[in-house]
Amino acid sequence: VKVEADEGSETNAGEDKNGSKDDENSPDVSGYNAFLDLEPTGWYRSYVEFMLKNGYMNGMSANEFAPNGNVTRGQLVTILYRIAGSPDVSGTTNPFKDVEIGKWYTDAVIWAAANGIVNGVTADMYAPNNNITREQLATILYRYDGAKKSGINYLSKFADSQTVSAYAVDA
Repeated sequence: VKVEADEGSETNAGEDKNGSKDDENSPDVSGYNAFLDLEPTGWYRSYVEFMLKNGYMNGMSANEFAPNGNVTRGQLVTILYRIAGSPDVSGTTNPFKDVEIGKWYTDAVIWAAANGIVNGVTADMYAPNNNITREQLATILYRYDGAKKSGINYLSKFADSQTVSAYAVDA
């Protein structure tokens, strides 16, 4: 799974809980083998199986997982929403014009916005189908984890640290 380099910005604001590994000769209880684009001995196998077994990810289609694909903004919040137990969002306002009711990501985006995990690319646009950028990913995961500041400037270690958007600096 790839995350795009930061070209766009976000305004400030796709049953084994123990992660046990199956080798390629084990019964496929996760559905891993249904995906024709997953290598039988790929380095990612145990991670993908964990996500599939727990229902956090479903793949791009019945037989495509896209392990080398990009992650969209809608996909990331859907994964986090499922990890959080897919909380009920009925009665919660959808703040984004481009997040249509009934899409696979709708409840996840509403939940993430209501919990301060995401903001839009503008005040009323979320861009769920846009590929997520590195700084958006870092910021969303930072907010999902409770936005705890470390007090350490990790950005200075990166050559592109001066290009990080203000909303993402703490992440």
